[in-house]
Amino acid sequence: MCGIFGFVAKRKIIGNNQLLQFKESLKSLQHRGPDGMAFWNDGQCFLGFTHLSFFDEPSASAIQPLHNETNTVHTVCNGEIYNYIELQKDLSGHFFSSKSDCEVITHLYEEYGKSFPKLIKGQFALILWDSVGKTIILARDRFGICPLFYFESKEGIYFSSEIKVLLPYLPKKLIDIGAIAQLTCFYGPDHEKTCFKEVRQVPPANYIKINLQYESTKSTDVKYWKLEFSDKIQYEKAKQKEIQSKFEFLLNKSIKKRLHGNFVPGVYLSGGIDSDRSPVYWT
Repeated sequence: MCGIFGFVAKRKIIGNNQLLQFKESLKSLQHRGPDGMAFWNDGQCFLGFTHLSFFDEPSASAIQPLHNETNTVHTVCNGEIYNYIELQKDLSGHFFSSKSDCEVITHLYEEYGKSFPKLIKGQFALILWDSVGKTIILARDRFGICPLFYFESKEGIYFSSEIKVLLPYLPKKLIDIGAIAQLTCFYGPDHEKTCFKEVRQVPPANYIKINLQYESTKSTDVKYWKLEFSDKIQYEKAKQKEIQSKFEFLLNKSIKKRLHGNFVPGVYLSGGIDSDRSPVYWT
């Protein structure tokens, strides 16, 4: 559970007073990342990150923001990329300066462009800034496990892991009554809504691309993945033992993909199939 805060300006350069305010906002996310705090700023884009070590040691090279070889693509990512080892093999032509699972992000963008989130398997909320193309991409994992909120003002676009960090920058704090009603009925607001009208969340399995090359921002919202049941007919004809064997295989594979961290895993036994079976595959 790391913390993200950032801003990208539409026209004006980020001033010293604004930079100091951004640093204070980042400090309010230290509870999400007690192992380190860092930021990067090129005058137009500010990327801040509070680090919770899991996959990598909290070394200088692993602490985000992370950059590509030419220092033109920059990223912060809260979460875990489960297939990063496989992705690194596909990106063998690139240089990796750390053991961070998130370093594949900048190189995936270089190779595959804006559609790179569909290649990532994991739980994540990420921001990527292309300083040459003046493009920012906000992306969220397939099921929306990691939060990512943003809002657009006259000055630029603000984004964060938590809404409270964005509140000081809102011109007006207008409550969305409809979103609150959805929250009380369905545990959360629908789609991209939040309890504040100006603040939006990136929907699960979506990425938002915003181009700032022009006087008016151009935004594109793309759903990069959806749940499909393509094997429905196959499983309807399959025997119970075949289905059970396939389930065991997929569950085992899924659990092992999540065990790349440096720490001894623990389990919360809630009584469900997933928590009861997880310890079996660890040994």
